Amino acid sequence: MRYRIKNIRRFLWLWKETFRRAHRTKTLGRTSLERLLNSFKVNMKEQMQVTAILDYPRRDIRMDVGTYTLTKRLSYCAKEPETVRWLDTHIGSGDVFYDIGANIGVFSLIGWAACKGKCSIYAFEPGFENFSAFCKNIAMNSCSDRVYPFQIALAEETKIHTFRYTDIGAGRAKHYLDSGKQVPSRRENYEFNQSVLAFRLDDFVERFNVPLPNLIKIDVDGGELGIVRGARKTLEYAGLRSLIIEIDENIPGHGEIFEQLGKSGFAVVSRPSYIPGSAANFIFEKK
Repeated sequence: MRYRIKNIRRFLWLWKETFRRAHRTKTLGRTSLERLLNSFKVNMKEQMQVTAILDYPRRDIRMDVGTYTLTKRLSYCAKEPETVRWLDTHIGSGDVFYDIGANIGVFSLIGWAACKGKCSIYAFEPGFENFSAFCKNIAMNSCSDRVYPFQIALAEETKIHTFRYTDIGAGRAKHYLDSGKQVPSRRENYEFNQSVLAFRLDDFVERFNVPLPNLIKIDVDGGELGIVRGARKTLEYAGLRSLIIEIDENIPGHGEIFEQLGKSGFAVVSRPSYIPGSAANFIFEKK
């Protein structure tokens, strides 16, 4: 783990000023001292940046790990080897990869590394804390010319939806986009609700003239069906070769995902972590 100080002069000045004022604590009131210490902590947080290397074996990928939850994301390759293997074996120079449910950008960055920076990655993450951490990771790896993040959700309808957070913090998951049409796989006590802009994928591609994808990853903890329904034209694109989707068989209507993808010419070729009645990654390829 690497600790990086962005402004060494500012950092040293903060230490000096804090100790200088600490000697005056006899004349400072308790409130003034607490205010001084709080100011120091805030400034320290601004000046320190904690980074570490993701467990991706083919190239060093730097990640922001300013919280305990973010440190756990460093072992994502070990946690989801099938997604890493799918990217390593499918992505290539000139490809367009859509990362839907990007979280802090682990798989977007792996895709960028796997294609040696010669592909384009469009990533979608509505969660505000995850999106912020994702953008930091893009900046630290100097890949903003290839990885394009969008703080929007994808859904069956283009409109404002309610995004329900199970917990607030970068790297958290199991949030839920409430479209009013689907039942989440598990009942959670949501900590925070936020209005977010959601697009049908077909609308987003057409409205902003975005290149059509060759590969798509979807992992949105229960909203996969809505995304597939809103992406019928995109899924019919002849250049779209493969998708990897986490599907939870406990969600009513999950079978329609297979039906819709079948109509678009896709078939399941692998389900490496499949356990009946649970959530698992399914890999689809054009027939």
